[in-house]
Amino acid sequence: MYSREIDNMNNDANKFTIDPIPAWVPPISTEEFIQSICHDKQAIHSDQDNKIYTCYRERRIVRASKDMTEDYRMLVYHLDWPELLQSAAVFDAGVQNDQRIVFHRLGVIRDSVFIDKLTDTTFRIFDNENSSSQGSITKEKKIHGIINDMRIGDIFVLEYSVIIDFSEEGCLDRQYFRIAHSLPPSNWIQKKYLFQFIHNREEDICLRKRFFRNEQGEIINEETILHKGDDYTFEKNDFQSPYESHTFSPIFEIATIASWEEISSYLLRLYQPVLLKGDIGTIETFLSSLLGDETDVEEKIRKIIEYVQDQIVYIFDAEVMHGHIPQSITETQTHQSGDCKAKSLLLVTLLREIGVQATLALINYDMGFYVPLEMPSPFVFNHIIVKILHNGNVYFVDPTWTGRLGLLEYRAQPFTPYYLEIKGQSGLQQMIQEDMPYCIEENIEVRMKKKVSTFVARTTYRFGLADNLRRAQRESSPSQRVQMETEYHLAKVQYPEDKPMTEYVANAEYTILSDDKKTNEIKDVYTATLTHPYHTGNKMKIFKYYNTFNLTHIHDMNKDAVIGSFVEFPRKVTLSISSDYVYDNSRKVTTKNLEINNNYFCFSNQKKFIFGTITVVSEFKPKTYCAIAPADLEQLKKDYTNINDSNFGIGVVYTSLLIKVRIAIILIVIVVITIIVISGLI
Repeated sequence: MYSREIDNMNNDANKFTIDPIPAWVPPISTEEFIQSICHDKQAIHSDQDNKIYTCYRERRIVRASKDMTEDYRMLVYHLDWPELLQSAAVFDAGVQNDQRIVFHRLGVIRDSVFIDKLTDTTFRIFDNENSSSQGSITKEKKIHGIINDMRIGDIFVLEYSVIIDFSEEGCLDRQYFRIAHSLPPSNWIQKKYLFQFIHNREEDICLRKRFFRNEQGEIINEETILHKGDDYTFEKNDFQSPYESHTFSPIFEIATIASWEEISSYLLRLYQPVLLKGDIGTIETFLSSLLGDETDVEEKIRKIIEYVQDQIVYIFDAEVMHGHIPQSITETQTHQSGDCKAKSLLLVTLLREIGVQATLALINYDMGFYVPLEMPSPFVFNHIIVKILHNGNVYFVDPTWTGRLGLLEYRAQPFTPYYLEIKGQSGLQQMIQEDMPYCIEENIEVRMKKKVSTFVARTTYRFGLADNLRRAQRESSPSQRVQMETEYHLAKVQYPEDKPMTEYVANAEYTILSDDKKTNEIKDVYTATLTHPYHTGNKMKIFKYYNTFNLTHIHDMNKDAVIGSFVEFPRKVTLSISSDYVYDNSRKVTTKNLEINNNYFCFSNQKKFIFGTITVVSEFKPKTYCAIAPADLEQLKKDYTNINDSNFGIGVVYTSLLIKVRIAIILIVIVVITIIVISGLI
């Protein structure tokens, strides 16, 4: 038969089997598709220049019922490229905790003959845990296969099904359904292509076409409502996906018809029994121990948040965490561990016990901007956090974070565009970011003298930047911190990178001046001697200090992408530069100011010149962290590019004339003018 290596102690044998195709799938005999493929093959020639791949037959048929989802697939494609041969001969198939895979047919067509490779394949089953050391245990398995004697020119045949069985705890899977099916990449020619969805569930389901386009390239929005017993078929011959590299692949989104309000109410009913399971007496006793004699509400909130974040270990176990239903508060405290649902539930319970209004909120950290574009479904979210309403203000806390400090109004908050609050009839809401103080304030003094030039940077960090600095302090040595600060500032001074830092900087020191853990504010100072402060060339001396924004995501070329406006947190930089030399104020790059005020941010770069000292004050204040409206995108790109174009700091060109010589000349001129005036009066 076939070779198979299985760890019997893990009971993985049921993760994959070898069986005939299901009875509900229309069969295709080996002889039938050999004849069809041989006919098609004669009409196909490989495109060596554009690397177009050929798939003779692709079928995907999904059958959804109340107890399971069956996902049948068939692929028959030409191994005419080395990378295709490699990926076919050695393959991995991930199988999640609630899934199993069934291989129906595996082989190659060579010289118009089908060669069965199931008997010539070594299957192995491995744990597919990539984050277990961080407490995330998915129970996912990896089916690894090695097929012997695969050759360039073979036609690869793979037929299998992935079956999801709903467990007793899978009440959410029974209530709601959702899949997304993407059309194949545009560099594949599909001789025969079929996607079919068979609906055997009780509720109505909506099938929506997304990112399909007409001949003019305009997106077409089409929806089909399916009742129990209906099916939907998309079938094409000689088909190549009609999309370009700068657009998204067309997608079939299929989901239970529901509203955000219905989903919120259902989840509340699902979580309510767990919310009520807590032993109030036990909770009161615990809070008395945790808070002691503390009477200040702000301190109580801080202690409760830091207890849940830092003392309850974050762990996600696909088996013991009961699927979508959170474990009880008692279990979480007994084991001192829990997943995002368990930790959030504990935090909500403890805060409510001291009279603070708190609720659970579903979010998606990865694809948050796309949530309102999806059909309402609980499966578009991947995380739960806590929403707190306190003193008329809204705050968000992620209980899975650690090492965060500060009273509630000074704590770092998660930033995500949309959330669904788990309470009765709550719709999808946008996370509004209130105007916040500067997260970083830098005061930099550069004194360039003929003998010694000094650089001093005093910086204040707040919110998440303060948390990050504390973490960096713990994880790096003092010398490493000095090096990191030196590299940070040298990048802004823009010295050539072909020489070591020691060529430009000496006597560097770094010191933490203060760390207020309640207001979550850290102040530090970095000092250094600049051994060669100026850029030189063309008989000029130049000093630069520029901040820049990373605008990679703003310039995303995919025209279907939703682009977020976030570039950086609020920031203020005050730069003071003095030199023994006279600056050239005829150069626009030195004297120009910039102010921008659009719908997304305010920016200002203002300069003052007083004899040999130049002061530059740069301020960046975001107004929102929302998606950029398509109509605003091009102007916003111009605004950000304008800032990065030598407008977030200063570049100063100095003449060879020393300041003291210039002052002497000015004094002489004043004296001469005075003498002339006096002579005229006489």
